[in-house]
Amino acid sequence: MPTHSGSVTSRSKIFTRWVLKGVPNGFFGGNMASDYEGYFEGQNLRCYRRSRGSSSAIVTFDHWRRDRAYFPSIKQGGAFLDRGFDFFRVDTCKNDWFLNSDLTPALEATSAFLESYSQVIYLGFSMGCFGLLLLANRRQPDTIIATSPAYPPKHHQYTPDRYYVPEKAVLTSCTAFVHYDSYNGVDEIEARRFSASLGGANMINLIGGGHPATNKIVENGRYRELLDYWLLHRLDAASILELHN
Repeated sequence: MPTHSGSVTSRSKIFTRWVLKGVPNGFFGGNMASDYEGYFEGQNLRCYRRSRGSSSAIVTFDHWRRDRAYFPSIKQGGAFLDRGFDFFRVDTCKNDWFLNSDLTPALEATSAFLESYSQVIYLGFSMGCFGLLLLANRRQPDTIIATSPAYPPKHHQYTPDRYYVPEKAVLTSCTAFVHYDSYNGVDEIEARRFSASLGGANMINLIGGGHPATNKIVENGRYRELLDYWLLHRLDAASILELHN
């Protein structure tokens, strides 16, 4: 259970900040309370951030896990902090594509914390891409980086949540990049569906990459270079393909 340590108010809602118990001493390499903060925890969704006072934020989303039993372990986000971004994380307790009773308050809380940032990036893999689409309907980012988007099975297609738009996000000034593997027919179909839901995206075909399509880049030990292109340089297909090939 969390311990409370203050609150933030937005749109007449109060979101309680908490510090998660049970995290090993030194897990974050310093004073946990100074840069690590939970801001929503329900039975189904959990949201937290690590902040270094940056004006830029990156929000990452949980992905589908075959052996899921509960919430995943707390992520450190050090690679993002090192690149000048405050790190946000949205986790789900189940492989439910974030479609549960905690969705509305989790989106509201995340949106409230993002209001003070001048640059916001959403990053997702597989099921996590659907999570970023849900949040994009609530708070538009500057950039979306999606890899091998996966939509929920048909029995998850409906929720009464007022922020859930099944097939599209209304984005006016957002740049989106979608990575996929055309060797995997389903991967390409879902990627093109995702691109259409955003009103168009820069499509990057990582042939033979697997699911997610960046697997080969990671296996080749070039993930940090990939992050540099995603976050620090001008993101273009040629640069990503060079890492892949």
